[in-house]
Amino acid sequence: MSPKFSVVLRRTRLVLSCAGAALIVMATSWAQAQQPVTLNWTTWSSAERQIRDKIVIERYQQLNPHIKIQYQAVPGATNYFNKMNLLLAAKDTPDIAAHFNEWLLAWHKLDVMDDLRPYLDADKDGAQIRSELLGMSMFTAPNGSIDALPWLTTSFMLFYNADLFRKNNVPLPTANWTFNDFLDAGRKLTKKNASGEVVQWGAMNFSDWDYLVRWMQVPFDGYHVSPDMKRCGYDQPGTIAGLEFYQTLYREGIVPPFAQTKGVGDRVTWQSGNVGMVLHQQAALLQLMNGATFDWQIQHIPVGPKGTRVTRGASAANGILKTSKHKKEAWDFLKFISIGEGAALIGSVGAGGANKRVLRESTPEIKSSTLIKLSAPSFNAESQAVYIDSASYADAVVYPSNNGEIEKAFAPMWDELRLVRRPAAAIAKDMQNACMKLLAELK
Repeated sequence: MSPKFSVVLRRTRLVLSCAGAALIVMATSWAQAQQPVTLNWTTWSSAERQIRDKIVIERYQQLNPHIKIQYQAVPGATNYFNKMNLLLAAKDTPDIAAHFNEWLLAWHKLDVMDDLRPYLDADKDGAQIRSELLGMSMFTAPNGSIDALPWLTTSFMLFYNADLFRKNNVPLPTANWTFNDFLDAGRKLTKKNASGEVVQWGAMNFSDWDYLVRWMQVPFDGYHVSPDMKRCGYDQPGTIAGLEFYQTLYREGIVPPFAQTKGVGDRVTWQSGNVGMVLHQQAALLQLMNGATFDWQIQHIPVGPKGTRVTRGASAANGILKTSKHKKEAWDFLKFISIGEGAALIGSVGAGGANKRVLRESTPEIKSSTLIKLSAPSFNAESQAVYIDSASYADAVVYPSNNGEIEKAFAPMWDELRLVRRPAAAIAKDMQNACMKLLAELK
C-alpha cells in the first residue's frame, strides 16, 4: 500500500467515523425528542369549559403525537385552589397549573411557580407574546417575576333576546348603541303585572357584574388602577359615572334585585325568557345557549360618551410548576393555548376569547363553523361577525399584584351599590380610600 493511499484511507476512515458518530448523535437526539412525554395539566373547569379544553387538547396531541396531556379538571375555582394547596403540601404537583390573580401572592411566597421571563427572553415569539397578551401585569409578582401566561382574553358583548324585543316593539340593538340607548331599551322592556310585581326584566344582572363595572369604567373615561400602579381611579369622574350607570339599573328596577338572583345561575335566569339583555363575556356563550328556546343574538358593547367601548383584561392564566420535569414541552403547550392555534380554537367554541390577532388570522372554519354548529338557535351573520370583532376592542386592564385583597375590600361596597343604600359617588369615595391603602402596602 503506497504511503499516499494509506493517508487517503486513514482520512476516509476518519470521515466515515465522524459521519457515523454524527449520525448516532442525530439519531439519539431525534429519539430523545420523540420520547413519549406526559404533561399533567390541572385546572378548574365547568362542564362547558371542559368541552373547550378537550377540543384544544385533542388538537395539540394531533400535532404532537409523542405528547399526552393528562387533564385534571376540578369543578369550581375555590375547590381547585384547595386541591392545589393539598397537592403543593404533598409535593405531588402537576406540570402546568391554572392560575388566578387572587392567588398570585400566596403561591409566589411559596416559590412554587417558575418565573416565565427566561422562557420569554429565549423564545423567538417572546416580544410578541409580551405585547399581545392582555392582562400580563395581572400575573407579575412584586419582584417582576411573571408567574403565569394569560390564555383567556375574553371581551364583553351584548346578548339580547330578539323575540322579546320584537314582542314589545322595541328596536333591536345596533352596533352604535350608547349606554343611554341600553337604559332606554331596558326601561321599555321592563313590565309589571297589575299588582306591581315585575314579571319581565329589561336586563339581567349576571353574577359577575362587579367585574363588568370595572371594564365599564373605561368607556366613561375612568380606570381601576393607573398604569404605574400608584393611584386608584375611583375618585375620577368617569369611574363614578360608570358606577352610577350600574346603580341606575337597580334603582329603576331594570334588573332583578340582587337578593333575588344571588346564587341563581346565569343560565337559569337567561333561559327563563323573561330577560331582555345582558352584558356578558364571550366565555358565557356556551353557558347561555345551552337549552335556550328563543331567538337571541349578540351585538357590540355600547359605546361610552367619548365613543370608546369597554375593555377587558385576562383573568385566567396557566403557569409551569418548578417541579416539572418537562418544562420545554410545558412551555410549548402554554404558547399553543395563548397565542397559537389552541387560542383560536378557544375563541371558536365560544368559551373564552382568544388573542385578537390569532382570532383574526385564523381560518374561516375556526372563526365560524364551530360557532354555528354549537349555537341553538344559530346566530345570524351579524352576530357571528360581532363575536369575532369584539376581540378587536379588548385591551388590558392594570391590576396590582394584591388585587385579590382589593376585591375583598370592595365586596361589601358592591352590595351597598346594588342595594342602593348610598349614592354611587359616596361609595366610590370609600372604594378609593380602601384601594389606595392597599396599593400603599406594595411599596
